[in-house]
Amino acid sequence: MQSLKALVGLRSRSSCSFQRSRFLSHHYQRPFSAQPNYNPQNDDLEDQVLVQGRAKSRASILNRPSALNALTTSMVARLKRLYESWEENSNIGIVLMKGSGRAFCSGADVVTLYQLINDEEKNTDSGHMPHCLTRMSVALTMVFANPETQMGFHPDAGASYYLSRLPGYLGEYLALTGDKLNGVEMIACGLATHYSLNARLAWVEERVGKLITDEPSVIETALAQYGDLVYPDRGSVLHKIDTVDRCFCHDTVEEIIDALEKEAAESYDEWCKTALKKLREASPLSLKITLQSVDFKLLINVLLVNTGFPLMGFLNGFQMTFVRIDTVDRCFCHDTVEEIIDALEKEAAESYDEWCKTALKKLREASPLSLKITLQSIREGRFQTLDQCLAREYRISLNGVSKRVSNDFCEGVRARLVDKDFAPKWDPPSLADVSKDMVDCCFSRLDEFEPELQLPTALREPHM
Repeated sequence: MQSLKALVGLRSRSSCSFQRSRFLSHHYQRPFSAQPNYNPQNDDLEDQVLVQGRAKSRASILNRPSALNALTTSMVARLKRLYESWEENSNIGIVLMKGSGRAFCSGADVVTLYQLINDEEKNTDSGHMPHCLTRMSVALTMVFANPETQMGFHPDAGASYYLSRLPGYLGEYLALTGDKLNGVEMIACGLATHYSLNARLAWVEERVGKLITDEPSVIETALAQYGDLVYPDRGSVLHKIDTVDRCFCHDTVEEIIDALEKEAAESYDEWCKTALKKLREASPLSLKITLQSVDFKLLINVLLVNTGFPLMGFLNGFQMTFVRIDTVDRCFCHDTVEEIIDALEKEAAESYDEWCKTALKKLREASPLSLKITLQSIREGRFQTLDQCLAREYRISLNGVSKRVSNDFCEGVRARLVDKDFAPKWDPPSLADVSKDMVDCCFSRLDEFEPELQLPTALREPHM
């Protein structure tokens, strides 16, 4: 059988986004230089990754809800063995991944890695570290984030590849600040292709699980059409398309509100009154920014056709990063972190925009070394293949956990996840103290005998 052709991430939460799934099934794989201490008879470890099987599909379920399904070394090793066995099985063409509880996956279990690094009584070697840093799945959820700079690390697992390909300089913004995108924003910037409320997830899983072919176009069609199986309730905006067009075609928020008031007075429609109420409760600045910055008709069409998402639901307190793409481009287009901060400070002073102040706060809280590493990594990623990005990130990760240049990774995990004092002592403490040699060292091999990351490129299918 060829490489698995689809990996769809699901999780039990109020909503979730379905990403470009085949990307993960092929690209988020790493060879392992050492096997962890894993006993197949250990029920606890077996229970941390559960398996479900249907027709031509298999589902792996991350089952550490108390730890937000953070991946341990043993979990990654088990997933690797499962995927390899499914890869060799010609009767399996579709793989789904789900998370138990309220999270899909919070990434690697960095707290355990921190304890291993800092516990002198435990004999650890670098062969175990790549396991703990591996992320088998990224952001197939309502919330997408890369908060690594806040922990003295860098966005890895292919982040420099996909972030560098987002519109404008949005990737730099997300990587440096660690800001979050929700499901709607993921669709708007191309990170996700499908969006579903929690009530429909079981239907999607059943639909995909019953497919008898692994042809990518069939899978895409199944995901695109599943929404047709849902009959919207009487209050759905889908029944108000004509009203939406009449009221939301205007150029200003004031005109939209006037049109809704007129519609409500003439039709006695409770939906119009509800829409007005939500508009009046929303941030006035957010409403105007949204209307000015986003092609509203296009966004409405995307949301309605692909998701059925209630239009008015996301306007309350609407502060999407995506509607500030012009500001992001102006500030994050610069060549150095220092210039980016200067641009944000200027923007904040001229516009009095709280968003700029929040972005500045996040940058100032992050590791100075991580910021410079991350910016260089994203910029290099623009001109590299995915394999090259993964290999580079692997080198940066090994240097980060080895304390070769700095102890920022351990210090960041300590401050945010262990002691939770949120007062890391970064080393170097400021951007001015981070030299070019330090950054370059983080991009190099630990030593001349350290092997480069070997990826199964030969197994990748032509359409990928």
